[in-house]
Amino acid sequence: MKKTFLLLIMTMSILCIRAQYNDILYLTNSKVKLLQIDQEDDATLLYFTFTSDKETSFIYISDNVRLKADGMDYSLKTAGNIPISHDGKDKSVAGRVGMKVNFILAFEKAPIDKPFDVIENELSTTAFNFHQIKVNTNLRTRRYDMNVFLEDTPLKPRFKCTVDGCDFKVTKSKGLTQAVCFTNDATNAEEAVILFDFLNQSGKPVHFRMGDIRLTGIKKNKEVQIATDIAPTNLNAHRRLWNEYQKELSRPTAESKYVRNRWSLMDVLDKYTVRPNDTLYINYLSKVKPELEQTPLSDKTIADGECYGGYIKFNQKKISKYTLEYTIEGEKYRYNIK
Repeated sequence: MKKTFLLLIMTMSILCIRAQYNDILYLTNSKVKLLQIDQEDDATLLYFTFTSDKETSFIYISDNVRLKADGMDYSLKTAGNIPISHDGKDKSVAGRVGMKVNFILAFEKAPIDKPFDVIENELSTTAFNFHQIKVNTNLRTRRYDMNVFLEDTPLKPRFKCTVDGCDFKVTKSKGLTQAVCFTNDATNAEEAVILFDFLNQSGKPVHFRMGDIRLTGIKKNKEVQIATDIAPTNLNAHRRLWNEYQKELSRPTAESKYVRNRWSLMDVLDKYTVRPNDTLYINYLSKVKPELEQTPLSDKTIADGECYGGYIKFNQKKISKYTLEYTIEGEKYRYNIK
């Protein structure tokens, strides 16, 4: 009898570690809705949705956001489908009126059996603040499929980083990380250079075609299409640096509290989010930049787990306000360069 009772207690304890709830009440001035809360082994996941009410809405979450429960602060560990920003400069466009964006915030494991808060800025009435969140823990629901939830409303999170004097604009979408940098040719003042770097962690091959690139600029108050310089490529050194980055990325750190297994919180959410000041990625760009400067861009099928990159050149004489557009796997990307 004692063994049966002990087994029952252990079973109930395990069940309490992982649970999902969607019967939730809260107070907020935010236009974001809280849909569900999942309790995992060592994380509390909050599922949100945002609906744009403007033609151009910007969305991000501050790295200072905290979950406050029982007088304790619980830090944000990671997020999915929303940029994590330190100063509000790293943000994404949510799109036109009525467009929805689903995203997930993962905090350190916190108690949710009593009312708690999620606070971005206590002093702001427009910040991402949720007060008196009350969860009906007696009513459970099913687990969301993270990939389906996030890919229903794909966002292209961006951030900027400066590497050896080059300002890279970094975008991540569906596991494909892209870095683009505009710079001048050191040997020819009339020539300009755009560096590209692609890291494919999408789980499938990605096809890049030079014919899908469109570069325009303003010349004599008119928009003109700009011809670019294209040539074949060699990527052996680039692959070596990518392999080094992958090894560093997978190396366990003291800060990581998650196990990289079949279902890994970090693995799933990181496919959809970029972080500013990502030292590993910035270090990777720093190492690979000389290779990009020596590798003319060309057509390429990028296998899952591989990298690709290079440059295009164009004559910038009397041209201003460049716009770079290209398409990969049906996804369109646009950069205002200068």
